Amino acid sequence: MTQINPKKRESIKNTITNIFNNTILKKYTASFKNPDYVNFEKLAKEISKNNDFQMDQISSMFLYLDATAYYNKFIKPTQEPTTDLEKLDAEEKNNFIDFICEFYLRYPFNYTIKIPLNHLELPSYSDGKTINISYTKLATATRGFGSLGVSNIAKTNVVIPAIGYYSVYEKEYFIKETTLSLNVLIYALRENEIIKRNRNKSIQNAMHWSPVFEKRHQIIDHTAIIVNDYYPAEEDEYSFPIPYAKFLSELEMCDDMANQTFQEKALETIKETSMLLDNESVEAKNIVSAIDWCVQSEINLDITMGFIQTCMGLEALLGDNSNEAGLTLTLTDRCAYLIGKGMAERSEIKKDFKAIYQLRSKLVHGRVNKISPKDRVLCGKATKYLKRAIQKELTHLFE
Repeated sequence: MTQINPKKRESIKNTITNIFNNTILKKYTASFKNPDYVNFEKLAKEISKNNDFQMDQISSMFLYLDATAYYNKFIKPTQEPTTDLEKLDAEEKNNFIDFICEFYLRYPFNYTIKIPLNHLELPSYSDGKTINISYTKLATATRGFGSLGVSNIAKTNVVIPAIGYYSVYEKEYFIKETTLSLNVLIYALRENEIIKRNRNKSIQNAMHWSPVFEKRHQIIDHTAIIVNDYYPAEEDEYSFPIPYAKFLSELEMCDDMANQTFQEKALETIKETSMLLDNESVEAKNIVSAIDWCVQSEINLDITMGFIQTCMGLEALLGDNSNEAGLTLTLTDRCAYLIGKGMAERSEIKKDFKAIYQLRSKLVHGRVNKISPKDRVLCGKATKYLKRAIQKELTHLFE
């Protein structure tokens, strides 16, 4: 049981009791006899006291609904199609309310999130705090009646812990930290030529129509499996948005894991990524943020927004929160001296940066809303400088 001040526990339990007596349960779904915003707001305020994870009224209501559903599914399933919870006998009611109270007091929850990437044959890794990989070879199959060689049928899961509260109300917000860690892993594997992105890859399960090619693009539905560590009997699923699912689907291996040297290189890349994600220093966090922006900019189907995200990556890596007024000059000098190999190249970088940030300024201040064809070259330069700067900072971090 969660250790908490007895008076606070009693106050929370009394508030839950008021809600409980107003609840009708139809199978696993709770509804209310009368609207009850006040008690949910009261619960949210109680749970938020001295808690880094704040709760609002809507989250408080969803948490109550989740708790009642879980109890009715896995703790004491009922055979009744409809139940007025107020009419339960005293002992059963007390047990039910105690469970809901404990559910609230567990907030925020610890989760284990599994992201299946079965098309990638990555080595298992289990020593990280922030990211791990499980790989299980299920079978070996021949391709093209053996003429195209063999391929492994396997189960690959990227496993990432999370903390918070997963609900349909804020699922995109909840999954953000998970996708950040996954983006950093994918970036490292691509930069070290373990995996690559094949934009022309033939993918199955149609979801998206392209009038340009007059055919259906086939996109695999990539789904994260989310398990609450405190209440593991039920799994939730989160389907990644189509652009992100498309990006994941286009990833493929650069070589076969049967190549021992390649396997060792892949495992070393995963270890270094884990070390980076586990590193709590400001420098490491800046690098992680920059990598995430870099990956997001590539996934974004809007070139203009992608360019702005690239600039945000540069600012995350090279910016200074105490010097907003001289942002362009700060970024220009830092990038030029970080990656420039001589006076001539540094001068060229400074010239490009001035043009890049003039365009950024026009976009973010609304003077233009689209990158012109002649400015498209600046997108490529911004990405190139960002990746070079990331590599330099990673080298310094691990020295």
